[in-house]
Amino acid sequence: MSYPTPSPIVISEEKLQSQYSHFLSKRCKNRKLYSFWDPADLSAKRNDRASNSDKSVPVIELTGGMPNEIFFPIRSIELNINRGIHTTSPFINARIDNKLPRELPIPISFQYSQTQGLAPILDFLKLIVANCNNPPYQNWDLLLANGSSDSMFKLFDTLTDETTTVLVEEFTFSPVLSNITATGASCVPLQLNFTSNPSNQGINVTYLQHLLENWQSGPYKHLNRPSILYTISTGQNPTGLTISMENRARIYKLAQKYNFLIVEDDPYSYMSYPTYVKGKNINPYHSRMSTQEFIQSHLVKSFITLDTDGRVIRLETFSKLFAPGLRLSFIVANNFIIKQLFDYSEITTKAPSGASQALFYSTVKAMSEHIPNNYCSTSTSLAHPNIPLPSDLSHGELNKMYNGWFQWLVRLAQEYTSRRNVTLDTLTNTTAYKLGMFYITPPSAGMFISIKINSSYNNKLIDEFNNDIPTLLSHLNKILIQNGVKLVLGSNMCVSKEFSKNHCDFLRMTIAYSKDENELIEASKRIGYGIEQFFNTSRNISNKEF
Repeated sequence: MSYPTPSPIVISEEKLQSQYSHFLSKRCKNRKLYSFWDPADLSAKRNDRASNSDKSVPVIELTGGMPNEIFFPIRSIELNINRGIHTTSPFINARIDNKLPRELPIPISFQYSQTQGLAPILDFLKLIVANCNNPPYQNWDLLLANGSSDSMFKLFDTLTDETTTVLVEEFTFSPVLSNITATGASCVPLQLNFTSNPSNQGINVTYLQHLLENWQSGPYKHLNRPSILYTISTGQNPTGLTISMENRARIYKLAQKYNFLIVEDDPYSYMSYPTYVKGKNINPYHSRMSTQEFIQSHLVKSFITLDTDGRVIRLETFSKLFAPGLRLSFIVANNFIIKQLFDYSEITTKAPSGASQALFYSTVKAMSEHIPNNYCSTSTSLAHPNIPLPSDLSHGELNKMYNGWFQWLVRLAQEYTSRRNVTLDTLTNTTAYKLGMFYITPPSAGMFISIKINSSYNNKLIDEFNNDIPTLLSHLNKILIQNGVKLVLGSNMCVSKEFSKNHCDFLRMTIAYSKDENELIEASKRIGYGIEQFFNTSRNISNKEF
Protein backbone atom coordinates (compact mmCIF):
# COMPACT_ATOMS: atom_id res chain seq x y z
CA MET A 1 0.00 0.00 0.00
CA SER A 2 1.34 3.41 -0.94
CA TYR A 3 0.49 6.50 1.05
CA PRO A 4 -0.21 9.67 -0.94
CA THR A 5 2.08 12.63 -0.69
CA PRO A 6 0.46 15.46 1.26
CA SER A 7 -1.03 18.17 -0.91
CA PRO A 8 0.81 21.49 -0.91
CA ILE A 9 -2.55 23.30 -0.74
CA VAL A 10 -3.29 24.59 2.74
CA ILE A 11 -6.46 26.60 3.25
CA SER A 12 -6.25 28.50 6.51
CA GLU A 13 -8.97 27.94 9.08
CA GLU A 14 -9.74 31.67 8.92
CA LYS A 15 -10.25 31.49 5.16
CA LEU A 16 -12.49 28.41 5.45
CA GLN A 17 -14.65 30.24 7.97
CA SER A 18 -14.77 33.38 5.86
CA GLN A 19 -15.53 31.48 2.66
CA TYR A 20 -18.16 29.08 3.98
CA SER A 21 -19.86 30.68 7.00
CA HIS A 22 -22.47 32.36 4.77
CA PHE A 23 -23.61 28.90 3.63
CA LEU A 24 -24.80 28.08 7.15
CA SER A 25 -28.51 28.01 7.92
CA LYS A 26 -30.14 30.35 10.40
CA ARG A 27 -30.62 27.43 12.79
CA CYS A 28 -26.96 26.55 12.63
CA LYS A 29 -25.93 30.15 13.31
CA ASN A 30 -28.20 30.19 16.36
CA ARG A 31 -26.84 26.91 17.68
CA LYS A 32 -24.95 27.19 20.96
CA LEU A 33 -23.27 24.40 22.88
CA TYR A 34 -23.50 24.30 26.65
CA SER A 35 -21.39 21.84 28.58
CA PHE A 36 -20.54 21.34 32.23
CA TRP A 37 -17.37 19.36 31.55
CA ASP A 38 -14.67 19.06 28.90
CA PRO A 39 -15.70 16.07 26.75
CA ALA A 40 -12.21 15.66 25.27
CA ASP A 41 -10.57 15.60 28.69
CA LEU A 42 -13.15 13.17 30.02
CA SER A 43 -12.70 10.84 27.05
CA ALA A 44 -8.92 10.85 27.39
CA LYS A 45 -9.10 9.96 31.09
CA ARG A 46 -11.56 7.17 30.38
CA ASN A 47 -9.35 5.68 27.69
CA ASP A 48 -6.33 5.86 29.99
CA ARG A 49 -8.21 3.99 32.67
CA ALA A 50 -9.51 1.36 30.27
CA SER A 51 -6.00 0.69 28.94
CA ASN A 52 -4.47 0.91 32.41
CA SER A 53 -1.81 3.23 31.02
CA ASP A 54 -2.06 6.06 33.56
CA LYS A 55 1.18 5.87 35.57
CA SER A 56 0.39 8.88 37.76
CA VAL A 57 -1.94 9.01 40.75
CA PRO A 58 -5.15 7.33 39.60
CA VAL A 59 -8.01 9.71 38.98
CA ILE A 60 -11.33 8.82 40.56
CA GLU A 61 -13.69 9.93 37.82
CA LEU A 62 -16.85 11.56 39.19
CA THR A 63 -17.73 14.00 36.40
CA GLY A 64 -19.77 12.27 33.70
CA GLY A 65 -23.02 10.42 34.24
CA MET A 66 -21.52 7.22 32.87
CA PRO A 67 -22.19 3.73 34.22
CA ASN A 68 -19.06 1.80 35.06
CA GLU A 69 -18.46 -1.12 32.68
CA ILE A 70 -19.25 -3.57 35.49
CA PHE A 71 -22.90 -2.62 34.95
CA PHE A 72 -22.83 -3.60 31.25
CA PRO A 73 -24.82 -6.86 30.91
CA ILE A 74 -22.75 -8.02 27.89
CA ARG A 75 -19.41 -9.57 28.77
CA SER A 76 -18.41 -10.80 25.32
CA ILE A 77 -19.54 -11.20 21.71
CA GLU A 78 -18.39 -14.07 19.50
CA LEU A 79 -18.25 -13.31 15.77
CA ASN A 80 -18.40 -15.90 12.99
CA ILE A 81 -17.32 -14.10 9.83
CA ASN A 82 -17.78 -15.28 6.26
CA ARG A 83 -14.61 -15.73 4.24
CA GLY A 84 -16.47 -14.83 1.06
CA ILE A 85 -19.91 -14.43 -0.54
CA HIS A 86 -20.31 -18.04 -1.68
CA THR A 87 -18.07 -20.27 0.38
CA THR A 88 -18.27 -23.40 2.47
CA SER A 89 -14.99 -22.62 4.20
CA PRO A 90 -14.99 -22.44 7.99
CA PHE A 91 -15.87 -19.11 9.51
CA ILE A 92 -13.24 -16.63 10.62
CA ASN A 93 -13.65 -16.25 14.37
CA ALA A 94 -13.32 -13.01 16.32
CA ARG A 95 -14.21 -11.93 19.82
CA ILE A 96 -15.19 -8.67 21.50
CA ASP A 97 -14.78 -8.62 25.28
CA ASN A 98 -13.23 -6.56 28.07
CA LYS A 99 -9.78 -6.84 26.48
CA LEU A 100 -10.36 -7.56 22.77
CA PRO A 101 -9.84 -6.04 20.35
CA ARG A 102 -7.24 -4.20 22.32
CA GLU A 103 -8.02 -0.89 20.57
CA LEU A 104 -11.79 -1.13 21.13
CA PRO A 105 -12.70 -3.49 23.97
CA ILE A 106 -16.16 -3.36 25.53
CA PRO A 107 -15.20 -0.83 28.28
CA ILE A 108 -14.42 1.67 25.48
CA SER A 109 -16.77 0.78 22.63
CA PHE A 110 -19.89 0.29 24.81
CA GLN A 111 -19.27 3.45 26.83
CA TYR A 112 -20.16 7.02 25.91
CA SER A 113 -17.51 7.90 23.36
CA GLN A 114 -16.09 10.65 21.20
CA THR A 115 -18.82 12.25 19.09
CA GLN A 116 -16.61 12.29 16.00
CA GLY A 117 -16.17 8.51 16.20
CA LEU A 118 -13.83 6.09 17.92
CA ALA A 119 -10.20 6.94 17.18
CA PRO A 120 -9.05 3.63 15.59
CA ILE A 121 -11.95 3.75 13.12
CA LEU A 122 -11.29 7.39 12.29
CA ASP A 123 -7.65 6.56 11.53
CA PHE A 124 -8.70 3.63 9.35
CA LEU A 125 -11.27 5.67 7.40
CA LYS A 126 -8.89 8.58 6.87
CA LEU A 127 -6.46 6.13 5.36
CA ILE A 128 -9.14 4.89 2.96
CA VAL A 129 -10.10 8.44 1.94
CA ALA A 130 -6.47 9.45 1.43
CA ASN A 131 -5.71 6.44 -0.76
CA CYS A 132 -8.94 6.28 -2.78
CA ASN A 133 -10.10 9.89 -3.02
CA ASN A 134 -7.40 12.11 -1.59
CA PRO A 135 -8.56 15.75 -1.40
CA PRO A 136 -5.99 18.12 -2.92
CA TYR A 137 -5.92 20.30 0.19
CA GLN A 138 -4.82 19.48 3.73
CA ASN A 139 -7.54 20.98 5.90
CA TRP A 140 -10.11 18.19 5.63
CA ASP A 141 -11.53 15.86 8.22
CA LEU A 142 -14.32 13.35 8.65
CA LEU A 143 -17.20 12.67 11.02
CA LEU A 144 -19.00 9.39 11.64
CA ALA A 145 -22.80 9.35 11.49
CA ASN A 146 -25.70 6.94 11.96
CA GLY A 147 -26.12 5.98 8.30
CA SER A 148 -26.49 8.22 5.27
CA SER A 149 -29.99 9.36 6.24
CA ASP A 150 -28.52 10.79 9.44
CA SER A 151 -25.66 12.36 7.47
CA MET A 152 -28.08 14.05 5.07
CA PHE A 153 -30.44 15.24 7.78
CA LYS A 154 -27.64 16.91 9.74
CA LEU A 155 -26.04 18.31 6.62
CA PHE A 156 -29.14 19.94 5.17
CA ASP A 157 -30.31 21.20 8.56
CA THR A 158 -26.91 22.85 8.92
CA LEU A 159 -26.72 24.33 5.43
CA THR A 160 -30.28 25.07 4.26
CA ASP A 161 -33.25 27.19 5.28
CA GLU A 162 -36.07 29.06 3.54
CA THR A 163 -33.54 31.24 1.67
CA THR A 164 -31.72 28.27 0.10
CA THR A 165 -32.01 26.78 -3.37
CA VAL A 166 -30.67 23.25 -3.90
CA LEU A 167 -29.99 21.74 -7.33
CA VAL A 168 -30.94 18.04 -7.49
CA GLU A 169 -30.85 15.45 -10.27
CA GLU A 170 -34.39 15.27 -11.67
CA PHE A 171 -34.77 11.68 -10.42
CA THR A 172 -33.26 10.95 -7.04
CA PHE A 173 -33.46 9.13 -3.73
CA SER A 174 -36.76 10.66 -2.66
CA PRO A 175 -36.19 10.93 1.15
CA VAL A 176 -33.46 13.50 0.53
CA LEU A 177 -36.16 15.81 -0.83
CA SER A 178 -37.95 15.54 2.49
CA ASN A 179 -34.78 16.56 4.32
CA ILE A 180 -34.27 19.57 2.08
CA THR A 181 -37.84 20.87 1.95
CA ALA A 182 -38.36 20.39 5.71
CA THR A 183 -35.86 23.20 6.23
CA GLY A 184 -37.89 25.51 3.99
CA ALA A 185 -35.40 25.22 1.12
CA SER A 186 -36.44 24.82 -2.52
CA CYS A 187 -35.36 21.98 -4.85
CA VAL A 188 -34.64 22.65 -8.53
CA PRO A 189 -34.39 19.61 -10.84
CA LEU A 190 -31.46 19.07 -13.19
CA GLN A 191 -31.93 17.29 -16.49
CA LEU A 192 -30.28 13.88 -16.78
CA ASN A 193 -28.83 12.25 -19.88
CA PHE A 194 -30.04 8.64 -20.25
CA THR A 195 -27.34 7.31 -22.54
CA SER A 196 -25.02 4.32 -22.84
CA ASN A 197 -22.20 6.72 -23.71
CA PRO A 198 -20.16 6.84 -20.46
CA SER A 199 -18.71 10.26 -21.27
CA ASN A 200 -22.12 11.91 -21.34
CA GLN A 201 -24.18 10.12 -18.67
CA GLY A 202 -25.84 11.74 -15.71
CA ILE A 203 -26.27 15.48 -15.19
CA ASN A 204 -26.68 17.36 -18.46
CA VAL A 205 -23.85 19.85 -17.95
CA THR A 206 -24.90 21.99 -20.89
CA TYR A 207 -28.37 22.35 -19.35
CA LEU A 208 -26.82 23.15 -15.96
CA GLN A 209 -24.55 25.80 -17.44
CA HIS A 210 -27.41 27.44 -19.33
CA LEU A 211 -29.59 27.38 -16.20
CA LEU A 212 -26.91 29.13 -14.15
CA GLU A 213 -25.99 31.65 -16.84
CA ASN A 214 -29.62 32.69 -17.27
CA TRP A 215 -30.84 32.33 -13.70
CA GLN A 216 -32.22 35.86 -13.40
CA SER A 217 -34.42 35.42 -16.46
CA GLY A 218 -35.13 31.69 -16.23
CA PRO A 219 -37.99 29.66 -14.73
CA TYR A 220 -36.56 29.89 -11.20
CA LYS A 221 -35.79 33.61 -11.14
CA HIS A 222 -38.08 33.97 -8.11
CA LEU A 223 -35.62 31.83 -6.11
CA ASN A 224 -32.18 32.74 -4.81
CA ARG A 225 -29.26 31.45 -6.81
CA PRO A 226 -28.41 27.87 -5.83
CA SER A 227 -25.95 27.39 -2.99
CA ILE A 228 -25.82 23.56 -3.11
CA LEU A 229 -25.82 20.87 -5.77
CA TYR A 230 -26.77 17.41 -4.44
CA THR A 231 -25.70 14.49 -6.60
CA ILE A 232 -25.49 10.70 -6.42
CA SER A 233 -22.57 10.81 -8.81
CA THR A 234 -21.79 7.11 -9.31
CA GLY A 235 -24.37 4.40 -10.01
CA GLN A 236 -27.06 7.02 -9.47
CA ASN A 237 -30.24 6.06 -7.64
CA PRO A 238 -32.60 5.38 -9.39
CA THR A 239 -31.05 5.51 -12.87
CA GLY A 240 -27.71 3.70 -12.46
CA LEU A 241 -25.97 6.54 -14.36
CA THR A 242 -22.42 7.68 -13.58
CA ILE A 243 -20.98 11.15 -14.21
CA SER A 244 -17.71 11.00 -16.14
CA MET A 245 -14.57 12.62 -14.73
CA GLU A 246 -14.61 15.15 -17.56
CA ASN A 247 -18.13 16.24 -16.64
CA ARG A 248 -17.28 16.24 -12.93
CA ALA A 249 -14.51 18.70 -13.73
CA ARG A 250 -16.93 20.87 -15.74
CA ILE A 251 -19.47 20.83 -12.90
CA TYR A 252 -16.77 21.71 -10.36
CA LYS A 253 -15.69 24.72 -12.43
CA LEU A 254 -19.31 25.88 -12.51
CA ALA A 255 -19.43 25.46 -8.72
CA GLN A 256 -16.41 27.73 -8.44
CA LYS A 257 -17.79 30.29 -10.86
CA TYR A 258 -21.26 30.46 -9.30
CA ASN A 259 -20.11 29.70 -5.75
CA PHE A 260 -22.14 26.68 -4.71
CA LEU A 261 -21.26 23.61 -2.67
CA ILE A 262 -21.32 20.09 -4.10
CA VAL A 263 -22.81 17.42 -1.85
CA GLU A 264 -21.69 14.08 -3.27
CA ASP A 265 -23.69 11.14 -1.94
CA ASP A 266 -21.70 8.05 -2.90
CA PRO A 267 -22.91 4.69 -1.55
CA TYR A 268 -22.13 2.78 -4.75
CA SER A 269 -18.70 3.63 -6.20
CA TYR A 270 -17.03 0.54 -4.71
CA MET A 271 -19.50 -1.55 -6.74
CA SER A 272 -18.17 -0.53 -10.15
CA TYR A 273 -18.73 -2.52 -13.33
CA PRO A 274 -16.89 -2.98 -16.62
CA THR A 275 -18.59 -2.12 -19.90
CA TYR A 276 -21.43 -4.54 -20.53
CA VAL A 277 -21.18 -6.84 -23.56
CA LYS A 278 -24.16 -9.10 -24.07
CA GLY A 279 -23.49 -12.77 -23.47
CA LYS A 280 -19.81 -12.30 -22.57
CA ASN A 281 -20.11 -12.10 -18.75
CA ILE A 282 -17.11 -9.80 -18.60
CA ASN A 283 -15.99 -9.73 -14.98
CA PRO A 284 -12.49 -8.43 -14.21
CA TYR A 285 -12.67 -9.11 -10.48
CA HIS A 286 -10.98 -12.17 -9.02
CA SER A 287 -9.63 -13.43 -5.72
CA ARG A 288 -6.04 -12.48 -6.58
CA MET A 289 -6.76 -8.87 -7.54
CA SER A 290 -4.62 -6.47 -5.57
CA THR A 291 -6.04 -3.52 -3.68
CA GLN A 292 -3.99 -1.14 -5.80
CA GLU A 293 -5.34 -2.57 -9.07
CA PHE A 294 -8.91 -2.38 -7.77
CA ILE A 295 -8.58 1.28 -6.78
CA GLN A 296 -6.58 2.53 -9.75
CA SER A 297 -8.24 0.56 -12.55
CA HIS A 298 -11.86 0.17 -11.50
CA LEU A 299 -13.01 2.96 -9.17
CA VAL A 300 -14.35 6.31 -10.37
CA LYS A 301 -12.68 9.17 -8.54
CA SER A 302 -14.76 11.39 -6.30
CA PHE A 303 -15.59 15.06 -6.87
CA ILE A 304 -13.47 15.66 -3.78
CA THR A 305 -10.29 14.76 -5.70
CA LEU A 306 -10.91 17.89 -7.80
CA ASP A 307 -11.66 20.09 -4.81
CA THR A 308 -8.99 22.78 -4.45
CA ASP A 309 -11.38 25.09 -2.57
CA GLY A 310 -12.91 22.80 0.09
CA ARG A 311 -16.42 23.14 -1.43
CA VAL A 312 -17.18 19.41 -1.85
CA ILE A 313 -18.89 17.45 0.92
CA ARG A 314 -18.67 13.69 0.44
CA LEU A 315 -21.04 11.17 2.05
CA GLU A 316 -20.05 7.50 2.37
CA THR A 317 -21.88 4.64 4.08
CA PHE A 318 -21.37 1.03 5.09
CA SER A 319 -25.03 0.17 4.52
CA LYS A 320 -24.41 -1.23 1.03
CA LEU A 321 -20.97 -2.68 1.75
CA PHE A 322 -21.35 -4.20 5.23
CA ALA A 323 -24.83 -4.18 6.81
CA PRO A 324 -27.50 -1.43 6.80
CA GLY A 325 -28.77 -2.35 10.27
CA LEU A 326 -25.53 -1.16 11.87
CA ARG A 327 -26.38 2.43 10.80
CA LEU A 328 -22.81 3.53 10.20
CA SER A 329 -21.62 6.17 7.74
CA PHE A 330 -19.20 9.08 7.50
CA ILE A 331 -18.92 12.57 6.05
CA VAL A 332 -15.76 14.06 4.50
CA ALA A 333 -15.47 17.84 4.21
CA ASN A 334 -13.32 20.83 5.07
CA ASN A 335 -12.59 21.40 8.75
CA PHE A 336 -15.06 24.27 9.09
CA ILE A 337 -18.02 22.28 7.77
CA ILE A 338 -17.06 19.24 9.85
CA LYS A 339 -16.93 21.42 12.97
CA GLN A 340 -20.52 22.60 12.38
CA LEU A 341 -21.73 19.03 11.87
CA PHE A 342 -19.77 17.88 14.93
CA ASP A 343 -21.45 20.53 17.07
CA TYR A 344 -24.85 19.43 15.78
CA SER A 345 -24.08 15.80 16.60
CA GLU A 346 -23.01 16.87 20.09
CA ILE A 347 -26.55 18.02 20.88
CA THR A 348 -28.47 15.36 18.92
CA THR A 349 -27.24 11.82 18.30
CA LYS A 350 -23.74 12.07 19.77
CA ALA A 351 -21.52 9.29 18.41
CA PRO A 352 -22.85 6.43 16.28
CA SER A 353 -23.43 3.19 18.17
CA GLY A 354 -20.23 2.02 19.80
CA ALA A 355 -21.40 -1.57 19.35
CA SER A 356 -21.74 -0.97 15.59
CA GLN A 357 -18.29 0.58 15.44
CA ALA A 358 -16.81 -2.33 17.40
CA LEU A 359 -18.53 -4.94 15.21
CA PHE A 360 -17.30 -3.27 12.04
CA TYR A 361 -13.76 -2.80 13.34
CA SER A 362 -13.46 -6.32 14.75
CA THR A 363 -14.80 -7.86 11.55
CA VAL A 364 -12.38 -5.98 9.30
CA LYS A 365 -9.47 -6.77 11.60
CA ALA A 366 -10.36 -10.47 11.58
CA MET A 367 -10.69 -10.46 7.78
CA SER A 368 -7.26 -8.89 7.49
CA GLU A 369 -5.60 -11.71 9.40
CA HIS A 370 -6.60 -14.19 6.71
CA ILE A 371 -5.40 -12.54 3.51
CA PRO A 372 -2.18 -13.53 1.71
CA ASN A 373 0.89 -11.49 2.58
CA ASN A 374 1.41 -10.47 -1.05
CA TYR A 375 -1.62 -8.17 -0.81
CA CYS A 376 0.13 -6.03 1.77
CA SER A 377 2.70 -3.42 0.84
CA THR A 378 5.88 -3.19 2.87
CA SER A 379 5.53 0.59 2.95
CA THR A 380 5.68 2.05 6.44
CA SER A 381 5.25 5.73 5.61
CA LEU A 382 2.14 7.27 7.11
CA ALA A 383 2.91 10.64 5.60
CA HIS A 384 -0.49 12.25 5.25
CA PRO A 385 -1.04 14.97 7.88
CA ASN A 386 -4.63 13.81 8.45
CA ILE A 387 -3.48 10.29 9.31
CA PRO A 388 -1.42 10.21 12.49
CA LEU A 389 0.08 6.85 13.28
CA PRO A 390 -2.38 5.05 15.58
CA SER A 391 -0.77 4.40 18.94
CA ASP A 392 -2.36 0.95 19.29
CA LEU A 393 -1.74 -0.31 15.75
CA SER A 394 1.53 -1.12 14.04
CA HIS A 395 2.06 -0.09 10.44
CA GLY A 396 1.75 -3.71 9.42
CA GLU A 397 -1.58 -4.18 11.22
CA LEU A 398 -3.09 -1.04 9.71
CA ASN A 399 -1.78 -2.08 6.29
CA LYS A 400 -3.39 -5.52 6.59
CA MET A 401 -6.71 -4.08 7.78
CA TYR A 402 -6.78 -1.75 4.81
CA ASN A 403 -6.10 -4.59 2.37
CA GLY A 404 -8.45 -6.97 4.17
CA TRP A 405 -11.31 -4.51 3.76
CA PHE A 406 -10.58 -3.98 0.08
CA GLN A 407 -10.43 -7.70 -0.57
CA TRP A 408 -14.00 -7.85 0.75
CA LEU A 409 -14.94 -5.00 -1.61
CA VAL A 410 -13.40 -6.88 -4.55
CA ARG A 411 -15.59 -9.89 -3.70
CA LEU A 412 -18.66 -7.65 -3.57
CA ALA A 413 -17.79 -6.05 -6.92
CA GLN A 414 -17.28 -9.49 -8.44
CA GLU A 415 -20.66 -10.72 -7.19
CA TYR A 416 -22.58 -7.61 -8.26
CA THR A 417 -20.92 -7.60 -11.69
CA SER A 418 -22.03 -11.17 -12.25
CA ARG A 419 -25.56 -10.32 -11.13
CA ARG A 420 -25.70 -7.31 -13.42
CA ASN A 421 -24.48 -9.34 -16.39
CA VAL A 422 -26.94 -12.18 -15.85
CA THR A 423 -29.85 -9.77 -15.38
CA LEU A 424 -29.04 -7.75 -18.50
CA ASP A 425 -28.52 -10.91 -20.56
CA THR A 426 -31.96 -12.17 -19.53
CA LEU A 427 -33.74 -8.85 -20.05
CA THR A 428 -32.23 -8.38 -23.51
CA ASN A 429 -33.27 -11.90 -24.49
CA THR A 430 -36.95 -11.24 -23.79
CA THR A 431 -39.38 -10.82 -26.66
CA ALA A 432 -40.39 -7.41 -25.34
CA TYR A 433 -36.82 -6.13 -25.59
CA LYS A 434 -36.25 -7.62 -29.02
CA LEU A 435 -39.44 -5.95 -30.27
CA GLY A 436 -38.28 -2.58 -28.92
CA MET A 437 -40.85 -2.27 -26.15
CA PHE A 438 -38.17 -1.14 -23.69
CA TYR A 439 -34.56 -0.03 -23.61
CA ILE A 440 -31.81 -0.39 -21.03
CA THR A 441 -28.88 1.81 -20.11
CA PRO A 442 -26.42 -0.69 -18.58
CA PRO A 443 -25.29 0.62 -15.18
CA SER A 444 -21.58 1.13 -14.62
CA ALA A 445 -21.91 0.96 -10.83
CA GLY A 446 -24.37 0.40 -8.01
CA MET A 447 -27.34 -1.89 -7.57
CA PHE A 448 -29.98 -0.44 -9.89
CA ILE A 449 -30.99 -0.97 -13.51
CA SER A 450 -33.36 1.46 -15.19
CA ILE A 451 -35.75 -0.04 -17.73
CA LYS A 452 -36.88 2.70 -20.09
CA ILE A 453 -40.35 2.01 -21.52
CA ASN A 454 -40.76 2.83 -25.21
CA SER A 455 -44.10 4.56 -24.82
CA SER A 456 -44.39 5.11 -28.59
CA TYR A 457 -44.38 1.39 -29.35
CA ASN A 458 -48.20 1.20 -29.26
CA ASN A 459 -49.51 4.67 -30.03
CA LYS A 460 -53.12 3.57 -29.78
CA LEU A 461 -52.62 2.35 -26.23
CA ILE A 462 -50.68 5.46 -25.27
CA ASP A 463 -53.45 7.65 -26.66
CA GLU A 464 -55.88 5.88 -24.35
CA PHE A 465 -53.80 7.21 -21.46
CA ASN A 466 -53.78 10.73 -22.97
CA ASN A 467 -49.96 10.59 -22.92
CA ASP A 468 -50.13 10.57 -19.12
CA ILE A 469 -46.95 8.65 -18.34
CA PRO A 470 -47.45 8.32 -14.54
CA THR A 471 -50.90 6.77 -15.16
CA LEU A 472 -49.43 4.55 -17.86
CA LEU A 473 -46.76 3.32 -15.45
CA SER A 474 -49.36 2.72 -12.78
CA HIS A 475 -51.26 0.41 -15.13
CA LEU A 476 -48.06 -1.35 -16.20
CA ASN A 477 -47.17 -1.80 -12.53
CA LYS A 478 -50.45 -3.64 -11.89
CA ILE A 479 -49.68 -6.04 -14.73
CA LEU A 480 -46.14 -6.63 -13.42
CA ILE A 481 -47.44 -7.38 -9.93
CA GLN A 482 -49.93 -9.83 -11.45
CA ASN A 483 -46.90 -11.51 -13.04
CA GLY A 484 -45.20 -11.74 -9.67
CA VAL A 485 -42.59 -8.99 -9.77
CA LYS A 486 -42.40 -5.56 -8.09
CA LEU A 487 -40.35 -2.57 -9.24
CA VAL A 488 -40.17 1.15 -8.50
CA LEU A 489 -41.83 3.56 -10.92
CA GLY A 490 -39.67 6.36 -12.26
CA SER A 491 -42.59 8.76 -11.84
CA ASN A 492 -42.38 8.17 -8.07
CA MET A 493 -38.78 9.40 -7.89
CA CYS A 494 -39.19 12.79 -9.61
CA VAL A 495 -38.00 15.98 -7.98
CA SER A 496 -40.72 17.72 -10.00
CA LYS A 497 -43.46 15.71 -11.69
CA GLU A 498 -44.15 18.64 -14.01
CA PHE A 499 -40.49 18.95 -15.06
CA SER A 500 -40.09 15.21 -15.72
CA LYS A 501 -43.62 14.30 -16.84
CA ASN A 502 -42.59 13.44 -20.40
CA HIS A 503 -39.52 11.35 -19.61
CA CYS A 504 -40.25 9.59 -16.31
CA ASP A 505 -41.23 6.48 -18.30
CA PHE A 506 -38.85 4.02 -16.65
CA LEU A 507 -38.81 1.33 -14.00
CA ARG A 508 -36.11 0.86 -11.37
CA MET A 509 -35.08 -2.65 -10.49
CA THR A 510 -32.44 -3.71 -7.99
CA ILE A 511 -30.04 -6.62 -8.35
CA ALA A 512 -29.10 -6.57 -4.67
CA TYR A 513 -31.92 -8.15 -2.68
CA SER A 514 -32.57 -11.36 -4.67
CA LYS A 515 -31.15 -14.44 -3.00
CA ASP A 516 -29.29 -15.61 -6.10
CA GLU A 517 -28.89 -15.20 -9.85
CA ASN A 518 -31.63 -17.72 -10.61
CA GLU A 519 -34.13 -15.46 -8.89
CA LEU A 520 -32.91 -12.49 -10.93
CA ILE A 521 -33.26 -14.53 -14.12
CA GLU A 522 -36.84 -15.45 -13.26
CA ALA A 523 -37.67 -11.86 -12.27
CA SER A 524 -36.24 -10.54 -15.55
CA LYS A 525 -38.35 -12.97 -17.55
CA ARG A 526 -41.45 -11.84 -15.67
CA ILE A 527 -40.59 -8.20 -16.37
CA GLY A 528 -40.23 -8.89 -20.09
CA TYR A 529 -43.49 -10.83 -20.24
CA GLY A 530 -45.34 -8.19 -18.22
CA ILE A 531 -44.21 -5.38 -20.54
CA GLU A 532 -45.15 -7.45 -23.58
CA GLN A 533 -48.57 -8.13 -22.09
CA PHE A 534 -49.03 -4.43 -21.36
CA PHE A 535 -48.33 -3.31 -24.93
CA ASN A 536 -50.50 -6.05 -26.39
CA THR A 537 -53.43 -4.78 -24.33
CA SER A 538 -55.41 -2.41 -26.50
CA ARG A 539 -58.63 -1.38 -24.83
CA ASN A 540 -60.29 1.69 -23.42
CA ILE A 541 -59.14 2.48 -19.93
CA SER A 542 -61.45 4.36 -17.61
CA ASN A 543 -60.02 6.74 -15.05
CA LYS A 544 -61.89 4.85 -12.35
CA GLU A 545 -59.40 2.02 -12.62
CA PHE A 546 -56.76 4.30 -11.22
